[in-house]
Amino acid sequence: MNLFNMPNLTTDSKIIKDMDNVNKTLSAANDAKEKRNTLQDDANKQTIENTKLLQEIADNTSYLKDLVKISRETQLNTEELTYISRAIFDVAKANSKEEADSLYKKALEKLTSSGEDIGNISNWVTLLSGIYNIVTTID
Repeated sequence: MNLFNMPNLTTDSKIIKDMDNVNKTLSAANDAKEKRNTLQDDANKQTIENTKLLQEIADNTSYLKDLVKISRETQLNTEELTYISRAIFDVAKANSKEEADSLYKKALEKLTSSGEDIGNISNWVTLLSGIYNIVTTID
C-alpha cells in the first residue's frame, strides 16, 4: 500500500501472475502424473496379456519334450512307429470336436495294442492329448 492507502496494483498483479504460473505448473504436473498412470496401467495390462500368451505357448508345446523322449526310447520298429504316429497326427486333421473325439479313441486303441512299454505309451498319450486339446480349442 502506498501513502494514500491505495493498493499497489503492480505488486498485486505480480502476485496474481505468480499464482497463475504456479497453478499452470501444478496442472501440468497433474496431467503428466495422470498420463504416467495411464501408461503404467496399459503396460501392466500388456504384461498380463503377454504372460497369458506365453503360458498358452508353453502349454501347447509341452508335449514336444515327450516326442523327443519317444523318439529316443521307442521299442517300435519304423513301420509300427509310422502307424502310431499317423493315428496320432490324424487327430490334428479333425474338422470338428466329434471327429477329433473319434480319432482320439482310435489312436488310443492303436497305442494300447502297439506293444510299446508303459512309459512310452504314457509319453505317446501326452503327445496325443496335446494335439487333441489344440484341435478341440480351435473350433
